[in-house]
Amino acid sequence: MGCLTVARDVTIIVRREAEAAANLNMIREVGAEINNAAQELVNATGDLSSRIQTISDGAHTQQELSNEAATAMEEMNDSVLEVARNASDVAELAEQARGQAEDGAEVVEKSINAISTVNSKPGNSRKTWDSSVTHRGHRFDH
Repeated sequence: MGCLTVARDVTIIVRREAEAAANLNMIREVGAEINNAAQELVNATGDLSSRIQTISDGAHTQQELSNEAATAMEEMNDSVLEVARNASDVAELAEQARGQAEDGAEVVEKSINAISTVNSKPGNSRKTWDSSVTHRGHRFDH
């Protein structure tokens, strides 16, 4: 019987398998780099989210403080207006008191002049004055 031997050159197949294995390793390395980059992106996104929350909380706190300051300023403005009204009322009362004091001074001056006139007339002594005052129902003891 005879024998048949088939010889085939597998060099090309081995070379292509080696190239495929190298390409597969390169794809695995690129995949690992992509996974690392994705993980860094997730971490950065988490940090960014945390910072955004911190900024949002700070803005909220600032808004509350601004509202409190605005309320305090409104209350202070109301107080200033009340003080101004009170000062105006006091000034008006002081003007009225000044007018009454001037009127009182005028009455006192007229009284002094009248007493001087009565005392300067002959025959008008203190005795006459005392009897006149007592006669009218008023008695002033000195």
